[in-house]
Amino acid sequence: MIPPILKENAVSPFCYWSNGIQQGMRYEGELYALMDCFDFSERSQAYHKACRLCDRGLKVCLTRSESHYRIWINLKSLAAQPQPQVAQRELLAL
Repeated sequence: MIPPILKENAVSPFCYWSNGIQQGMRYEGELYALMDCFDFSERSQAYHKACRLCDRGLKVCLTRSESHYRIWINLKSLAAQPQPQVAQRELLAL
């Protein structure tokens, strides 16, 4: 699956609590957690990592601004992992 790339102003950001304050966003009625952020010049690395996350069965999207790309993971797909907290740490290491 190919993750969509959205303009950052097309999503609704919010913060939530999960072992600390986390960044999230809402897009098309779905909630996403911020997984990673890349400088605008690192577009290919951001897209490559997002594709690897999709290959692991996660629903992922990217947002872009003038300065950076962000990878977001759907909270439902993250929670559906066998051990969500362990899965999140493993995904950060990708």
